[in-house]
Amino acid sequence: MSGAPMGGALRPATRADLLGLPVEVAPRLLGGTLTTVVSGEVVVIRLTEVEAYHGAGTGDRPDPASHARMGRTARNATMWGEPGHLYVYLSHGIHSCVNVVSGPEGVAGGILLRAGEVIEGRDAATRRRRERR
Repeated sequence: MSGAPMGGALRPATRADLLGLPVEVAPRLLGGTLTTVVSGEVVVIRLTEVEAYHGAGTGDRPDPASHARMGRTARNATMWGEPGHLYVYLSHGIHSCVNVVSGPEGVAGGILLRAGEVIEGRDAATRRRRERR
């Protein structure tokens, strides 16, 4: 994954880039790219929409939308882990959602990668979407 740092040039995101709280890090990911390779096929998306979520006791107000709102569980333990890991979950039984863990290890936080524009591998992305149905 690459983020859009203050200078504007894309570069691979590092764990250090993701150490801040989600509300601080999320805007820097906008315009960044995410690359996947499945069975040798590359798909690259440009992130066009993200959402920041914090866990219980991590922000200046409760975050009822966060999977970490009720504390650590086996399901959401990744959100308390090292920044940069992905936390993938099924929403409403049909949508796979991806969060990037953000914040210091031991403090729950995630950034939902909500939307993106396919900029490479459109055919592969379309086929993958159809295969999931």
